[in-house]
Amino acid sequence: MPTEEQLKNTRLRNLTFKDSRDYRGNDFLDYVDPSFYRVDDTKVESFFKWDALRANREMIAINEPELTTALEYAPSKRVSPQIPVGIYKAGAEATVFYWIDGKQIQVRYKLVSLSAGNIETLSEQIGKSILERFLQQYSEIARKTSIFGLGDKLADVADYLQKQMNLPDIFGFWLKVQAIEEPIATVTAKRGDSALQAYCALNPDDPICTGAAAKTSIPLSLLLTGAGLVTGQVWLSGLGLLLRFAGDSKTETDESKPTTPQRELIPAVIRRGE
Repeated sequence: MPTEEQLKNTRLRNLTFKDSRDYRGNDFLDYVDPSFYRVDDTKVESFFKWDALRANREMIAINEPELTTALEYAPSKRVSPQIPVGIYKAGAEATVFYWIDGKQIQVRYKLVSLSAGNIETLSEQIGKSILERFLQQYSEIARKTSIFGLGDKLADVADYLQKQMNLPDIFGFWLKVQAIEEPIATVTAKRGDSALQAYCALNPDDPICTGAAAKTSIPLSLLLTGAGLVTGQVWLSGLGLLLRFAGDSKTETDESKPTTPQRELIPAVIRRGE
């Protein structure tokens, strides 16, 4: 006999990112702001093209966003479209969604210049992975600009590009700036589902959800408020307070209604013959 937890996990396995309220479509540009992209056809022989990139405030992204956070979020858990290498607007922001252990993790990245200051925020392992991706994607440029042989540190390559090639604003990489975690059951709740239904999808054994709460003398509004405080679900506490407020308002309205004394009914006396 499967447990309640197993049943809940089965329900989650049947869901896909298309069921999430954050699904925007299959086009990766729907997850990039501003929505601009073109394939990089830059060749080392055409340096004037890099001047055009500067003039248009465009930048070559040398890695996919999930590579920057591969140690935090397994790239295989990405559920939104992959954002490829190529040319984007400088400072563009990309949003990538991961589904990990029953949670949806929304990670926002920003395209920043390949400078030593930005690289310092990365771990050595991630920096090495991005460098390998760069050398693989731009082997011709790397060979003709003598990048090969500089070592396996991304900071050394960035320093070389900046000081020797004057290219700090041409190449960039995606840097994580924000991450938001939410239960998958919450982001896939059907439209029209109440906050209480979303809570019960995560906590099916809670007395509020099983009906046991109805047998107690404690008002539902107080139960919701308490459950929100215990579980950290601030919105649930808000719902409880809202119900409490609505109930108090109704009581005050009922008590403020003027009472009109009822006139005593006197039975009519009908006399025969009159």
